[in-house]
Amino acid sequence: IFQLIGMQRKTGLLILESDQEKGSVVFENGMVVHADSSVFRVEDLLGNLLVWQGKLKPASLNEALARQKVSMQHLSFILIDQRYIGQDDLKTALSEQVQQIIFRVFRWKSGNYHFDPTAEADYDRENVAPVSTDHILMEGIRRVDE
Repeated sequence: IFQLIGMQRKTGLLILESDQEKGSVVFENGMVVHADSSVFRVEDLLGNLLVWQGKLKPASLNEALARQKVSMQHLSFILIDQRYIGQDDLKTALSEQVQQIIFRVFRWKSGNYHFDPTAEADYDRENVAPVSTDHILMEGIRRVDE
């Protein structure tokens, strides 16, 4: 499915469903630009990814989360605004977040899918770097093999 959407340079929303989880992947011109899941694991959260990558200290994450509770702003905005991380760090973490969600889908034994083509994809163009389906497939195969 990923390979076909990538090769045909499709734009749209891929809905994936298993017995335990529902996910979605947004494509723009065959590139993955966003993914979401009904099941979020602690390691999928942006702040935890940044700490795991060594880009953010746990104390800084706690300060940013406290500020987020008061301001109700996106965590990514706070992290950039307070200079806890740089724009490139955010792009890398968001890309990893998307890929982790997709790699979990690769482990499913069964499920259903539906692709809804659209003229334009809606995503955070400033902070998200599109990822090729070929890269995701190769990395996913490597991780599943491990």
